[in-house]
Amino acid sequence: MPSRSCGTETLRLWRWWFVPSSWVLQGIVSRPLRQVRTWRLPFRPCPTFSAVSPSNACGSMRLMSKSFEDEFDVRSFTADLAWDLMPVARLWHRSMDRVLGSTGLTLSEAMPIIAVARLGCRVRQKSVAERIGIEQPSLVHALDKLEALGLMERRVDPRDGRARILSLTRDGQALARKLETELTMHLQSVFAQVSDADGEAALRVLRVIEAVSRHTLASGSS
Repeated sequence: MPSRSCGTETLRLWRWWFVPSSWVLQGIVSRPLRQVRTWRLPFRPCPTFSAVSPSNACGSMRLMSKSFEDEFDVRSFTADLAWDLMPVARLWHRSMDRVLGSTGLTLSEAMPIIAVARLGCRVRQKSVAERIGIEQPSLVHALDKLEALGLMERRVDPRDGRARILSLTRDGQALARKLETELTMHLQSVFAQVSDADGEAALRVLRVIEAVSRHTLASGSS
């Protein structure tokens, strides 16, 4: 049992690094696969894979990754981490949607509210998209709903007619405080058994994955 629980700073960083980093990784993984004409699985077939249920998918991928390690001589955790990151991120996203169910918002809709509350009362739409790690077209869909609910306002930036300025309404500000409280309580329960050292090590790994993925996407390398 760890001697102490994961600290507040680690919880805050996990909330803002885990989902965006996994979205960036999805882009880096899918790009090379689209660019190749043929694709040979880099591991030998696993005889037990066909008997594994969808709920057990991560475990089956670990079995398959052992052959990957044998063939390519990679470090033992490399294939497991690569296979587990995106499924776990999707599961995390779904669980957070459940936690936020009482607000009537999904995580994708709640994150812009929290981002605007943290970045300032008047912040550019582009800055919010970058902060939560999604493309602007995806953000627009969430903003349409938030604006219709009277939680968010969008106005033309007087200094740049192409840009949009986001601000929270009074109801949006109240909801932002509620979201922060509910998410913090949930994260405290999730990471109760995670030490500060483990949490900080995980954050360092996520930062490396994000940095390398962004560099690859920017350079267009395969």
